[in-house]
Amino acid sequence: MTLKKAETREELSAIEYKRSQLQMYSGPLPPAAELQRYEEAFPGAAQMILDHLSKEQDFRHKMSESDQRLIEKDLELHSTARTRSQYLIFFSIALTIGLCAVMVFTDNATEAKWVVGGIVGLVALLVIKSSFFNLFNQDRSKN
Repeated sequence: MTLKKAETREELSAIEYKRSQLQMYSGPLPPAAELQRYEEAFPGAAQMILDHLSKEQDFRHKMSESDQRLIEKDLELHSTARTRSQYLIFFSIALTIGLCAVMVFTDNATEAKWVVGGIVGLVALLVIKSSFFNLFNQDRSKN
């Protein structure tokens, strides 16, 4: 397809008209001239557009606030669970040490060794499991 030079004023105005039809804009609001043309074609259109944008902005703010509240609640629950687990671990260790001390003083040293060995093994398994799940969760969050 070859382009020919516009020879008459009508051809030139047709080319200019087509160019103006391809004019684009970005953003939530059309340019002022476009908004004015909407208003001329349909009285009240400009106000309807502005009202719609205002409602959409309010909705986005409410959703953002809602998301923030959910994140804060999740962090609070996670913190509470972590604190409970730390208390549980502390009391379990204190109970185990007390049990082993009672066994040693009642001449059951062999049993105390088995209890300590079992507890150490259990702690090692829990540490390995925790490390594995932390790595797994980090890999999932990257994707």
